[in-house]
Amino acid sequence: MSSFANLLNFYKDNLQALTAIRLITHTDRSVFITGKAGTSKQKILLQTLRNCQKKYVIFGSTERISLEVGGDHLSSFFGLHEPFYTREESEVPTLSQLKIDVLKNTDIIALVGIANLRPDVLQMVDRSLRTHLQNQQPFGGKQIVFCGDLFQKYPIEESHDKEYESLVKSNYNSSYFFGAEAFESSFNYDIVELTQSDSIDDESFLHIINSVRVNRFSTKELELLNSRYVEVPTEKLKLKITMLSHSGPANNKNDEKFLGLPGEVFHSTAEHDGIFPNEKEALPAPKTLYLKVGAQVVFTTDDPDNNWYRGMLGILKKIEGNALTVEVRNGINKRDVIVKRHQWYKCEYSWNIKDQKIDRTTSFVYVQFPLQLGWYTSIKMSEGSLFENVIFKLDSRSYSYGHFYMAMSRCTSLKGIILNKRLAMVDIFSDAAISKFIGTSQVYGIDPNKNLYQIDRSARSFRQNLRLINKLEENIIQSQLELNDIKAKLIKRNKDYGLMQNKHNQIQRSLKEVESKLTASISKLATKEESFNTVSSKTSRLQIIIVVLVFVIAALLFSSF
Repeated sequence: MSSFANLLNFYKDNLQALTAIRLITHTDRSVFITGKAGTSKQKILLQTLRNCQKKYVIFGSTERISLEVGGDHLSSFFGLHEPFYTREESEVPTLSQLKIDVLKNTDIIALVGIANLRPDVLQMVDRSLRTHLQNQQPFGGKQIVFCGDLFQKYPIEESHDKEYESLVKSNYNSSYFFGAEAFESSFNYDIVELTQSDSIDDESFLHIINSVRVNRFSTKELELLNSRYVEVPTEKLKLKITMLSHSGPANNKNDEKFLGLPGEVFHSTAEHDGIFPNEKEALPAPKTLYLKVGAQVVFTTDDPDNNWYRGMLGILKKIEGNALTVEVRNGINKRDVIVKRHQWYKCEYSWNIKDQKIDRTTSFVYVQFPLQLGWYTSIKMSEGSLFENVIFKLDSRSYSYGHFYMAMSRCTSLKGIILNKRLAMVDIFSDAAISKFIGTSQVYGIDPNKNLYQIDRSARSFRQNLRLINKLEENIIQSQLELNDIKAKLIKRNKDYGLMQNKHNQIQRSLKEVESKLTASISKLATKEESFNTVSSKTSRLQIIIVVLVFVIAALLFSSF
């Protein structure tokens, strides 16, 4: 069975995942893969790209995401370093011929972490592709695959970005990536919304998360969530992490807990090869990691051997040179795992003319233990993590769109959540523009039973499957034409072979005739040779007689004298 067949078999019970895989693989339509946390959006995208026959490049919207997916940074590749680009901006940075060759020959351009991408940046990417590929179709006619969950993050959230928010809103229809001009034109794309969660099995908790996601939260659901309010947490058996609204206070709290621990300080300085172009962006692990035996730590990446996952908590038990021993817990069960330094990397792309493929060259390597202090975290710091037990200490409305949903989606169950205060409806809000774009705005406002949403999603799925069927039919027809062409060539070759066989037989017959004639000639020659030998023998005897007679006559003559 092929690797692609194995991929389809792995997701055989996940209709949305299969739809995304097939749209990317079998069509040239652009696709937006989205869905709530824990639905493996990024994993499905990367698996599809690595198992399909198309040439592809992967760009991260941030430097950290570029490291996590092993791709290149979108803004760096396209030379987009200005703080803002207006809607009227027409001059795009000139790309090298090396980059242009990559773009010309790639089939798919994948953009990961799309929630972080502002519309002005994507607009410039669109214009750059049209300009350098000399194709005025949206994105130069390339198949674009967007990946991310817009509900989790607002693209303009830092305090130093607030000055740009008014500029974005005065130039574009939305602050999200779909505010780019291409989405107002004839850009054809599909939205695939993943729904099956790999990390959350609690259906009631999933329902709460989805309600929070689109800001249509019922009083009953709010009461259920508030049932997790505990004034003073007392349970000591389980490791817990406390989530704050902002990263600064979370780091300060971790430092306080760390300084309060006895023992010797261990520090690990990260190794790196290459220039990291944006030091302001968060790295996947601290440049200098300070630890002590007994410190609570959190893993910052998934283990390839599944010994831990991103967000798992543990206690540092032993430090031995290049290896750390961390005790992790699953309920009351404890086990030790050996942790070594992890390698993250970014790559650059180039077109290999000889082999007709896209080469990937490592441009930056970052090596560090995949850990950081884990008593406290923030909504932003916890992006991509999963926690079994979390204490929420969040400020009311002190964070931007989607932050509470993002905080909730970091949890694996309702029973693993502890609230330090009761929540009100005003604490939970998301951006209606996202729901409108994705097509779920009518879900919770019109139909409490969500029947309209199910119908809408079924209609979307039907249209997507119909496009897939049409594309597969086109591929079948094309394959049939190619097969007919191969058959015609085989028939012609067979005919040519038949003619060659006839000529071969004729030559063989001619050779046999020549051989027969040659045999007859040799036989005649042998007979003549025998006759010649007989004559030669008689001639020799006659010559002897003549010689004898001559001697006799000579003797008689001499005797007479």
